Amino acid sequence: MDFLFARLRRIQRLFAHEWDAFLIATLAAAGPLRYGQLANEMTLNCGRRLSDSTVVRTRDRLVRQGLVECVDDGLGHPVHRLTESGRRQAQLLAAMAESIKDELDLPRTRPTAQRPA
Repeated sequence: MDFLFARLRRIQRLFAHEWDAFLIATLAAAGPLRYGQLANEMTLNCGRRLSDSTVVRTRDRLVRQGLVECVDDGLGHPVHRLTESGRRQAQLLAAMAESIKDELDLPRTRPTAQRPA
């Protein structure tokens, strides 16, 4: 199997911090979002309540990395959205998620019992 290790390093960076991928995917799916909306959407998407400090640390890290930006929504409220780099990361995450097939993607069938003839 031939790997492109530069691409593999890029994928590894996506998962260096536990909640980065969820925040990026949340903004890609539902953004731009105000902070409270972002925290609520992340909770729905990841299936568990995240502390405010977790969401803030994740958001701030992604802002520093240039993947998320905070802008005015035109009504004086800050909203969070993906930058161009963030949208590229979201596309990579979507492609990876699409390529993973697990038992949830397979049709659920029950084995049929063999009846004696």
